[in-house]
Amino acid sequence: MMRSKEGFAVRQLALNALGESIKMFEVACTLIRQGNKKEAFRLWREARKQRTNSYRIVAEADMLERALRGGHWLGSMNPELN
Repeated sequence: MMRSKEGFAVRQLALNALGESIKMFEVACTLIRQGNKKEAFRLWREARKQRTNSYRIVAEADMLERALRGGHWLGSMNPELN
């Protein structure tokens, strides 16, 4: 059984947010090496917010899929097995 299209779309949003978070962390590390700790810390906080948002989006996708299936999880946690 395939996962819902809505759940997939929401998970894509989460992956995008997580990708942005990773980029921000990388830039923050570069700024620290360059000695710009103030800007690095600001960017680090933003990256953490993005990462938290990605987790929330995944949780929303899970709730959406449960609602679409009447509150029951019918698929595997691994989409390749569905």
